[in-house]
Amino acid sequence: MHLNTKYAWIFPFIGSIMIFISFLSPAAYFIYQTPTYHTEFFRWMLDFYVSHVYEYGVHSYYVDINTSLMGYISLICSGIIIFSSVFVLIKANKFRKGKEASEVSWFFSALLSIISASFWMVMKEIMTINSFHHSFWGLLSPGFGIIGIFFGAGLEIIGYMIVKYSNLESRYN
Repeated sequence: MHLNTKYAWIFPFIGSIMIFISFLSPAAYFIYQTPTYHTEFFRWMLDFYVSHVYEYGVHSYYVDINTSLMGYISLICSGIIIFSSVFVLIKANKFRKGKEASEVSWFFSALLSIISASFWMVMKEIMTINSFHHSFWGLLSPGFGIIGIFFGAGLEIIGYMIVKYSNLESRYN
């Protein structure tokens, strides 16, 4: 094993953990505040949300899960991303132990996570425009719950590229 590839498993390993942590964080949020009114809205990728409204001294909290078609699509996208991350975590650990060199799976799992997260973002936008005639991403800001998926997948791809180019370099030297 080439010296550069010896520690390449760290990138997909950390990327997978980052993706898991991103599921604990809201994928989108909205915060608005005036002296008499304060509202916070947080939506996770699994399509449940928490809303807190403070208006003229009265606090209201709402917690709900979306059970419409979009809720099921969100669940499928989330399942694909979580499955891909578990797969990369297992493969990176095997690579660390020297048992199996399947760094290509890191790339395809990262690609699957990126596609699923992008699909979720586009579907949220389309469904919100169709239902409420407002832009989802025009009202809400992206949170770590969606950004972390892209960063984690990027780390998985970096690990793949290190192994791939180190192997190519060692073949030609």
